[in-house]
Amino acid sequence: MREVSAAVVNPVRGVNRLIYGQAWKRGPRYVDKESMVPFVVQFGLGYRFLTERAAANCQHESMSNLDFTMIYNDPFEIDGRQPFQYFSTRLSLNFFSNQPALGLVKVCASIWGKNHEYSQDREIFWGIFQNFNYYNSEAIKKTDGTVPFRISETVSYGPGLMARIPFSTVKGSLVLGGFGSGIVLGGSKSDYFRFQDRDYNMGSGYSFRFEGLLTIWKRLGIYAGFEEYKLYTWKGYEHKDYEHMDPNYLNAQGAVGNACLRVAKTRVTFGLHKNFGIGTEATWYKRISNYKYFPDVQSDAFELRLMLTYGF
Repeated sequence: MREVSAAVVNPVRGVNRLIYGQAWKRGPRYVDKESMVPFVVQFGLGYRFLTERAAANCQHESMSNLDFTMIYNDPFEIDGRQPFQYFSTRLSLNFFSNQPALGLVKVCASIWGKNHEYSQDREIFWGIFQNFNYYNSEAIKKTDGTVPFRISETVSYGPGLMARIPFSTVKGSLVLGGFGSGIVLGGSKSDYFRFQDRDYNMGSGYSFRFEGLLTIWKRLGIYAGFEEYKLYTWKGYEHKDYEHMDPNYLNAQGAVGNACLRVAKTRVTFGLHKNFGIGTEATWYKRISNYKYFPDVQSDAFELRLMLTYGF
């Protein structure tokens, strides 16, 4: 399984290992660093509960959920001079519900960076990062039809800082991170703009994220984070003549205004036997959409996940 995953990350080296018979060759524990792909992969399967707290009677939806996380390289062990020398990816899929099959995509990759090691093995990595984030949902059944959240950070670059503080007494560490990005191109849910199959606004803006992960005894993990995305739509469609317009050349970003999504998240995981573990995650979403020509829309949603994890 590790050979297949390594070949996906680095196809050229994967082919070379097949040609020279290294892919299935057994040997001592020593591994050449040039042939080793340092990555962490984790799958999580479980239950997801989503509710819009502002909705009447607090309506909710329950569904099955599959979570996939992969981290390539340790940012504190690289020189950071090459693009994508470190990246992290998370995908979340929903099953048996009214919610979209693809609910979450998060990618953070280093473009350039530099690390420093200080006293007592404290380490810092800082640099420029490329970010891609996508949060997606549909209106919860039996509500007024308001979509709790839908936003994408498609083309985005900015500075970031990561720090790791080891705690030898509990065989753990504290990893802190802060990132800020300028969003060149993004999209958000539009409550009023409809044109053919398009129901979203395009725009540009900014995002920032702060997070921390505390690990104890290499089994217990406690995570907390906060994110904010802000997109501005400058060029509207409000005064367009649709009857005499070529639908393939709509010169408009959507409904003029701005959209903001705030996400607060906490997660607790515990390692069980070998590669298996359990985890729970709680997330709060606050969506604020301000329009120039239409009434503003807000949504307040809460999410709970329970999962069984497997990592290697």
